[in-house]
Amino acid sequence: IGPALSQAAPIIVAVIDTGYTKFEAIPICKGGPKDFTGTGIHDAAPSSHGSNVVGLIAKYAGTTDYCIVPLKVFTSANGQIQFNYRAYLRALEYVNRTRPQFLNLSVSGFTSLKSEFDLIIKILDNGTIVIAASGNNKIDLNKTGCIIYPACTSPRVVMIANSEGNSNIGTYIDAYENGDDQTAGGVTLSGSSQATAIHTGKLVRRAVKAQTGS
Repeated sequence: IGPALSQAAPIIVAVIDTGYTKFEAIPICKGGPKDFTGTGIHDAAPSSHGSNVVGLIAKYAGTTDYCIVPLKVFTSANGQIQFNYRAYLRALEYVNRTRPQFLNLSVSGFTSLKSEFDLIIKILDNGTIVIAASGNNKIDLNKTGCIIYPACTSPRVVMIANSEGNSNIGTYIDAYENGDDQTAGGVTLSGSSQATAIHTGKLVRRAVKAQTGS
């Protein structure tokens, strides 16, 4: 799974997303969620995207020997979600510094940004397993090349697609999960974001089993 598992329990899972509003019992890491936007940790997305992602990871990871640290990098205005690039870089710097065993990135776009690229490579070099969404644009990446970021930053990033629906597809995809109608965090959402969270949860469960022998 990676050198980071030599660290003491619990296994730490960082989630860069829209924030976190508690709905169900989730093992949040000591110190709590982190807000990099200056607007508070509450979920900025009207859809509760970040809360759904965190909830799905926990749903599939189990109940013990790991914790999740939600990292908020989105804000909202007039009901519209807004990506805060500076907050995103600060969150990546936090991940690079703290070296969690896993980083879930249920986000996707078409632009490769040098600062993002450099930080994700450092995070991977630290031994953190990075799991990222393939996006929901119905693109065959075999025809376009790997153009979805941050998933295409490196072949070492585990790229996940939704086995149902509108996910981008191709041989760059590392795994497919059913991301349709997935309920957690008080909402039901669909997409490669949900598929990514589910796969992260499964990897965490496997890592816990390897570390604890149970």
